[in-house]
Amino acid sequence: RLASAVVTLPVLTSLSPHTARAISPQEASESYDKYAANYDDLDGGGLASSLGIDDARRKLLGTARGDVLEIGAGTGLNLPCYDFDNLRSLTLVDISDGMLSQARRRVEQDATLDG
Repeated sequence: RLASAVVTLPVLTSLSPHTARAISPQEASESYDKYAANYDDLDGGGLASSLGIDDARRKLLGTARGDVLEIGAGTGLNLPCYDFDNLRSLTLVDISDGMLSQARRRVEQDATLDG
């Protein structure tokens, strides 16, 4: 039997002038557009491999089947991890046109991705 616990936290009575705010979708898009050409160096590369992220990507995405929607697809870094024989369709969505432009280039440059 699980025991329950209640934790009481103090209520904030004032907000600091340094309180963070969420960025707008437009700001997010513009920010990712700036990094699009070099994003794979941040999200992929040697560091991702040494942390096991590349292996985890391949293992997870290799199990995808049927119609797949990848939200936040970015530069298409995940594309080589899919087993296209098991997909009926793959749709990539991202808030950044710059990132999707990089994904398109990835498909155009890699004949194995052009299903």
